[in-house]
Amino acid sequence: MDRRIILLSGPVASGKSMLAGRLADRFNMSLLRSSALLRAMMTGAEEFGRTPLQDLGDELDRRTGGTWVLDSLRLMLRGEATSTNVVVDSVKIPEQIDAIRDAYGPSVTHVHMTAPLDVLASRYESRESSPAQAEYLSYQDIRLNRTESHVDRLSEIADVVIDSNRCTEEDVLVRVASHLRLYGEESGGWADVIVGGQYGSEGKGQIAAYLAGDYDLLVRVGGPNA
Repeated sequence: MDRRIILLSGPVASGKSMLAGRLADRFNMSLLRSSALLRAMMTGAEEFGRTPLQDLGDELDRRTGGTWVLDSLRLMLRGEATSTNVVVDSVKIPEQIDAIRDAYGPSVTHVHMTAPLDVLASRYESRESSPAQAEYLSYQDIRLNRTESHVDRLSEIADVVIDSNRCTEEDVLVRVASHLRLYGEESGGWADVIVGGQYGSEGKGQIAAYLAGDYDLLVRVGGPNA
Protein backbone atom coordinates (compact mmCIF):
# COMPACT_ATOMS: atom_id res chain seq x y z
CA MET A 1 0.00 0.00 0.00
CA ASP A 2 1.33 3.40 -0.92
CA ARG A 3 1.77 6.04 1.74
CA ARG A 4 -1.21 8.27 2.50
CA ILE A 5 -0.93 11.71 4.09
CA ILE A 6 -4.20 13.17 5.37
CA LEU A 7 -4.22 16.89 6.08
CA LEU A 8 -6.96 18.16 8.38
CA SER A 9 -8.12 21.77 8.45
CA GLY A 10 -11.03 23.64 9.98
CA PRO A 11 -11.91 26.13 12.68
CA VAL A 12 -11.52 25.51 16.40
CA ALA A 13 -14.14 23.00 17.69
CA SER A 14 -14.97 21.65 14.23
CA GLY A 15 -13.89 18.10 15.14
CA LYS A 16 -10.38 17.88 13.69
CA SER A 17 -8.69 16.39 16.75
CA MET A 18 -11.46 13.84 17.20
CA LEU A 19 -11.14 12.71 13.59
CA ALA A 20 -7.33 12.65 13.75
CA GLY A 21 -7.32 10.47 16.85
CA ARG A 22 -9.87 8.03 15.47
CA LEU A 23 -8.07 7.68 12.14
CA ALA A 24 -4.81 7.03 13.97
CA ASP A 25 -6.39 4.44 16.29
CA ARG A 26 -8.63 2.66 13.79
CA PHE A 27 -6.20 2.50 10.87
CA ASN A 28 -2.84 2.51 12.65
CA MET A 29 -1.75 5.89 11.30
CA SER A 30 1.02 8.08 12.66
CA LEU A 31 -0.27 11.34 14.11
CA LEU A 32 1.41 14.74 13.70
CA ARG A 33 -0.20 17.53 15.73
CA SER A 34 0.94 21.03 14.83
CA SER A 35 -0.11 22.30 18.27
CA ALA A 36 2.30 19.82 19.89
CA LEU A 37 5.08 21.04 17.60
CA LEU A 38 4.43 24.62 18.67
CA ARG A 39 4.32 23.74 22.37
CA ALA A 40 7.65 21.94 22.03
CA MET A 41 9.19 25.19 20.80
CA MET A 42 7.89 27.20 23.74
CA THR A 43 9.18 27.48 27.29
CA GLY A 44 7.66 28.54 30.60
CA ALA A 45 4.05 29.10 31.62
CA GLU A 46 3.19 30.81 28.36
CA GLU A 47 2.89 27.42 26.70
CA PHE A 48 -0.52 26.95 28.30
CA GLY A 49 -2.05 29.91 26.45
CA ARG A 50 -3.72 29.68 23.06
CA THR A 51 -2.71 33.22 22.03
CA PRO A 52 1.05 32.52 22.23
CA LEU A 53 0.53 29.37 20.17
CA GLN A 54 -1.36 31.34 17.51
CA ASP A 55 1.31 34.03 17.48
CA LEU A 56 4.15 31.50 17.18
CA GLY A 57 2.39 29.68 14.35
CA ASP A 58 1.85 32.95 12.49
CA GLU A 59 5.51 33.89 12.97
CA LEU A 60 6.70 30.53 11.65
CA ASP A 61 4.44 30.90 8.62
CA ARG A 62 5.92 34.32 7.88
CA ARG A 63 9.47 33.13 8.41
CA THR A 64 9.24 29.88 6.42
CA GLY A 65 6.46 30.60 3.95
CA GLY A 66 4.40 27.87 5.60
CA THR A 67 6.95 25.08 5.11
CA TRP A 68 7.57 24.41 8.81
CA VAL A 69 4.80 21.79 8.94
CA LEU A 70 6.33 20.02 5.92
CA ASP A 71 9.75 20.10 7.59
CA SER A 72 8.32 18.40 10.69
CA LEU A 73 6.50 15.85 8.54
CA ARG A 74 9.71 14.99 6.73
CA LEU A 75 11.49 14.45 10.04
CA MET A 76 8.71 12.13 11.20
CA LEU A 77 8.83 10.07 8.00
CA ARG A 78 12.61 9.85 7.80
CA GLY A 79 13.51 6.19 7.89
CA GLU A 80 9.86 5.08 7.95
CA ALA A 81 8.47 2.55 5.47
CA THR A 82 6.88 4.01 2.35
CA SER A 83 3.57 2.50 3.49
CA THR A 84 3.48 4.60 6.67
CA ASN A 85 0.27 6.63 6.74
CA VAL A 86 0.14 9.98 8.52
CA VAL A 87 -2.68 12.26 9.61
CA VAL A 88 -1.68 15.91 10.17
CA ASP A 89 -3.78 17.86 12.69
CA SER A 90 -3.85 20.52 11.44
CA VAL A 91 -2.98 22.85 8.55
CA LYS A 92 -4.03 26.50 8.71
CA ILE A 93 -3.04 28.29 5.49
CA PRO A 94 -2.89 27.40 1.78
CA GLU A 95 0.92 27.67 1.73
CA GLN A 96 1.23 24.83 4.26
CA ILE A 97 -0.99 22.63 2.10
CA ASP A 98 0.77 23.57 -1.14
CA ALA A 99 4.20 22.77 0.32
CA ILE A 100 3.11 19.28 1.41
CA ARG A 101 1.33 18.61 -1.90
CA ASP A 102 4.44 19.67 -3.83
CA ALA A 103 6.55 17.27 -1.77
CA TYR A 104 4.25 14.23 -1.69
CA GLY A 105 1.91 14.70 -4.66
CA PRO A 106 -1.08 12.36 -5.02
CA SER A 107 -0.36 10.75 -1.64
CA VAL A 108 -1.96 13.82 -0.02
CA THR A 109 -5.67 14.14 0.78
CA HIS A 110 -6.95 17.35 2.34
CA VAL A 111 -10.04 17.04 4.57
CA HIS A 112 -11.74 20.20 5.81
CA MET A 113 -14.05 20.13 8.83
CA THR A 114 -16.64 22.82 9.39
CA ALA A 115 -19.88 23.67 11.23
CA PRO A 116 -22.07 26.75 11.69
CA LEU A 117 -20.40 29.47 13.72
CA ASP A 118 -22.94 29.36 16.54
CA VAL A 119 -22.43 25.60 16.86
CA LEU A 120 -18.66 26.00 16.97
CA ALA A 121 -18.94 28.68 19.65
CA SER A 122 -21.31 26.54 21.72
CA ARG A 123 -18.98 23.54 21.54
CA TYR A 124 -16.00 25.64 22.55
CA GLU A 125 -17.77 27.33 25.44
CA SER A 126 -19.01 23.98 26.80
CA ARG A 127 -15.51 22.57 27.13
CA GLU A 128 -14.19 22.25 30.64
CA SER A 129 -11.42 24.74 31.31
CA SER A 130 -8.15 23.23 32.50
CA PRO A 131 -7.01 24.36 35.98
CA ALA A 132 -3.58 25.02 34.45
CA GLN A 133 -4.98 27.21 31.70
CA ALA A 134 -3.06 30.48 31.73
CA GLU A 135 -5.74 32.38 29.88
CA TYR A 136 -9.37 32.13 28.95
CA LEU A 137 -10.47 33.23 25.50
CA SER A 138 -14.02 33.39 24.24
CA TYR A 139 -14.70 32.00 20.80
CA GLN A 140 -14.97 35.58 19.55
CA ASP A 141 -11.49 36.26 20.98
CA ILE A 142 -10.06 33.29 19.09
CA ARG A 143 -11.58 34.53 15.84
CA LEU A 144 -9.73 37.84 16.20
CA ASN A 145 -6.62 36.03 15.01
CA ARG A 146 -6.40 36.62 11.27
CA THR A 147 -5.32 33.07 10.43
CA GLU A 148 -8.13 31.56 12.47
CA SER A 149 -10.74 33.93 11.04
CA HIS A 150 -9.80 32.88 7.49
CA VAL A 151 -9.34 29.13 8.06
CA ASP A 152 -12.77 28.17 6.69
CA ARG A 153 -11.68 29.45 3.28
CA LEU A 154 -9.58 26.30 3.02
CA SER A 155 -12.81 24.47 2.21
CA GLU A 156 -12.44 25.91 -1.31
CA ILE A 157 -9.28 23.86 -1.94
CA ALA A 158 -10.07 20.72 0.09
CA ASP A 159 -10.62 17.26 -1.38
CA VAL A 160 -13.33 16.49 1.18
CA VAL A 161 -15.49 18.94 3.16
CA ILE A 162 -17.56 17.66 6.09
CA ASP A 163 -20.11 19.58 8.15
CA SER A 164 -19.64 17.96 11.55
CA ASN A 165 -22.93 19.45 12.76
CA ARG A 166 -24.76 17.10 10.39
CA CYS A 167 -22.74 13.97 11.21
CA THR A 168 -21.99 11.88 14.25
CA GLU A 169 -18.34 11.26 15.11
CA GLU A 170 -18.62 7.77 13.59
CA ASP A 171 -20.24 9.21 10.44
CA VAL A 172 -17.30 11.58 9.99
CA LEU A 173 -14.81 8.75 10.35
CA VAL A 174 -16.69 6.51 7.90
CA ARG A 175 -16.99 9.27 5.29
CA VAL A 176 -13.28 10.03 5.36
CA ALA A 177 -12.22 6.38 5.49
CA SER A 178 -14.54 5.56 2.60
CA HIS A 179 -13.14 8.40 0.49
CA LEU A 180 -9.64 7.07 1.16
CA ARG A 181 -10.83 3.49 0.49
CA LEU A 182 -9.38 2.34 3.77
CA TYR A 183 -12.19 -0.13 4.34
CA GLY A 184 -11.77 -1.55 0.85
CA GLU A 185 -8.10 -2.17 1.46
CA GLU A 186 -8.88 -4.02 4.66
CA SER A 187 -11.70 -6.21 3.35
CA GLY A 188 -10.86 -6.62 -0.34
CA GLY A 189 -14.36 -5.52 -1.35
CA TRP A 190 -17.32 -3.48 -0.28
CA ALA A 191 -20.91 -2.62 -1.05
CA ASP A 192 -22.46 0.84 -0.82
CA VAL A 193 -26.19 1.43 -0.63
CA ILE A 194 -27.97 4.60 -1.75
CA VAL A 195 -31.27 5.13 0.04
CA GLY A 196 -33.80 7.92 -0.48
CA GLY A 197 -35.95 9.10 2.39
CA GLN A 198 -38.31 11.55 0.73
CA TYR A 199 -40.72 9.33 -1.23
CA GLY A 200 -38.69 8.99 -4.41
CA SER A 201 -37.12 11.20 -7.07
CA GLU A 202 -34.46 12.54 -4.70
CA GLY A 203 -31.63 12.08 -7.20
CA LYS A 204 -30.43 8.57 -6.36
CA GLY A 205 -30.05 7.70 -10.05
CA GLN A 206 -27.79 10.68 -10.72
CA ILE A 207 -25.61 9.75 -7.76
CA ALA A 208 -25.39 6.12 -8.92
CA ALA A 209 -24.47 7.23 -12.45
CA TYR A 210 -21.77 9.57 -11.11
CA LEU A 211 -20.20 6.80 -9.00
CA ALA A 212 -20.71 3.96 -11.49
CA GLY A 213 -17.14 3.98 -12.82
CA ASP A 214 -15.77 3.00 -9.42
CA TYR A 215 -17.87 -0.17 -9.11
CA ASP A 216 -17.92 -3.61 -10.72
CA LEU A 217 -21.63 -4.27 -10.22
CA LEU A 218 -24.67 -2.00 -9.94
CA VAL A 219 -28.04 -3.21 -8.60
CA ARG A 220 -31.18 -1.10 -8.91
CA VAL A 221 -34.07 -1.94 -6.62
CA GLY A 222 -37.35 -0.28 -7.60
CA GLY A 223 -40.32 0.40 -5.39
CA PRO A 224 -43.87 1.80 -5.49
CA ASN A 225 -43.00 5.26 -4.12
CA ALA A 226 -41.59 6.87 -7.26
